[in-house]
Amino acid sequence: MDTRVLMSLLFSGVCFSSAGLNKYTLVEVAKTWHDAQEYCRSRHGDLATVKNMDDLNQLTNMTARNVTWIGLNDLNRKSMDLYPNSWRWSTQTRSQTGYMNFAPGEPDYYGGRKECVEIRTDGTWNDWVCAARQTFSCFSGSSDAKTYHYINQTLSWESAKSYCRTHHTDLAMIENEEENQQVLSAISTYAWIGLYRVPWKWSDGTNCSFRHWLSSEPGGGSELCGAVYDGGFVDLYCNTLSPFICSGVCFSSAGLNKYTLVEVAKTWHDAQEYCRSQHGDLATVKNMDDLNQLTNMTARTWTYIGLNDFNRMSMDLYPNSWRWSTQTRSQTGYMNFRPGQPDYYLGKEECVLMETNGTWNDQQCVTAFNFICFSGSSDAKTYHYINQALSWESAKSYCRTHYTDLAMIENEEENQQVFSTVTNTYVWIGLYRVPWKWSDGTNCSFRHWYGSEPDNSGGSELCGAVYLGGFVDNYCYHSHPFICSGKQLI
Repeated sequence: MDTRVLMSLLFSGVCFSSAGLNKYTLVEVAKTWHDAQEYCRSRHGDLATVKNMDDLNQLTNMTARNVTWIGLNDLNRKSMDLYPNSWRWSTQTRSQTGYMNFAPGEPDYYGGRKECVEIRTDGTWNDWVCAARQTFSCFSGSSDAKTYHYINQTLSWESAKSYCRTHHTDLAMIENEEENQQVLSAISTYAWIGLYRVPWKWSDGTNCSFRHWLSSEPGGGSELCGAVYDGGFVDLYCNTLSPFICSGVCFSSAGLNKYTLVEVAKTWHDAQEYCRSQHGDLATVKNMDDLNQLTNMTARTWTYIGLNDFNRMSMDLYPNSWRWSTQTRSQTGYMNFRPGQPDYYLGKEECVLMETNGTWNDQQCVTAFNFICFSGSSDAKTYHYINQALSWESAKSYCRTHYTDLAMIENEEENQQVFSTVTNTYVWIGLYRVPWKWSDGTNCSFRHWYGSEPDNSGGSELCGAVYLGGFVDNYCYHSHPFICSGKQLI
């Protein structure tokens, strides 16, 4: 049989800002910051990241002097080591215990300027302005065998750190109550220790230090979410209702992708191999413009694209693998799913609960269950059972507000600790995944499923196709025509 190849060009897929990188989408519907974040992640990518003055000027022109949410936030101010804006030691080594001894009501980030930590004369800790001049405590030795040295000289936190690194090891690192008492016994007034943080981070995880706060901003206190206003950044209460800006949506523009329809029926894997050897890869669909083009090409026929959901049992290795809500990688890869699970039933189960026998099961995230939070660090966890039925997302928000996050379980001992707190009921834990990924590795969240798809019929529909203007899941061994993208057919 001769191979018939229909070639069709589509110029699509570039995302850009004024600097040629990001596309911003203004959504003129007032939402809280968390609801805005959820909206952007489900439809566009994430709340906007602002990387430079060109980006900020573009957003300022879009927002017409309205307070408008962006991705900047300072959630998790009381956590240790887990997030880019968490507390950490000046040694740049992770806390082994997660020990902290802040006074009640602290840290409060008062005035939006307190980013370093002092020990008070009662042994409790307080966040304070790093430029203030105070006495300080150094340590020498290793993190496992410390000797503390009180320096009765007033310096800023940075200068104190430099002094300690020159004459000893570093500013004092305190990992337990015994060490705290050792430091306390030597001081006669408030003194710097080595704990500090770099406040504010971006919702999409971008490591970008650009900040352009308006005068007197950020104000601190409980204003944990960031917005743009009148050409600068402001902090606000996260439950304020404001319009918002998303970034990351891909849309048609100057030519990047070429689509090629191959009208020879192949299995998904054979189609992928063919595209990779001849064209680049199976097609990635980034937006409705792309999807409409493919729909016009495929003539109401099931046609393979690059969407797939392999590796449903893996941890952290792929974009659609299981991961913990802390956004930190599993140190052990421990999972405890019961036999036959996870099964992604009806194509809707993306979050994990612990059952009454301690095994795990995937479940629809919108279902309400009681849940388990943890406090402390990933290496020293305390678990808290919350007897309140919430969706997985709402449970995560509750845990992040009152503790550290939803329960992270790294070994059988921790699984038993969580299990021992549960009273004969199913509970959410922090494991989840974002199903489906693209064959070429493109990180684009656009999905447009047809009808009730994906339905994971039979429990093993792992490959994606286009049909009647939407996506469908399918058995990978079925033979269909397919679409390649990335290179011109020769």
